[in-house]
Amino acid sequence: TIHNVAVGNEDGLIPFDENSLDGKVATKNQENTYKIPINKIDTLLSDKKVTYLKADIEGFESEMLKGAEQTIKRNKPKIAITTYHTQNDPKEIIEIIKGFVPEYNYYVKGIYEKTPKPVMIHFWV
Repeated sequence: TIHNVAVGNEDGLIPFDENSLDGKVATKNQENTYKIPINKIDTLLSDKKVTYLKADIEGFESEMLKGAEQTIKRNKPKIAITTYHTQNDPKEIIEIIKGFVPEYNYYVKGIYEKTPKPVMIHFWV
């Protein structure tokens, strides 16, 4: 199933800048932005069994995770999440996920030479 929405920690509308190099959710209304729908994973998949969650969403990973709290707690899916974007803090991402399900194990993979930060973190129970 494809949902033509952004995912984050709210349901509603959010500014999107498709003219940026990243094509990403904007932090505020700017000249080149327009509004797109945004939903929580918890809203989109409230009645679904989720076994795997993967995200590389241009620095919006923490917001997406916050909107997936109930889904993660209920399903304990395997998770692969990028952490190299400027906006991402790998320690915060680990804290968010382990805050939902303390028994998650994790493996940090790769180092992005430009930041330097881990490229991805894998989680499993």
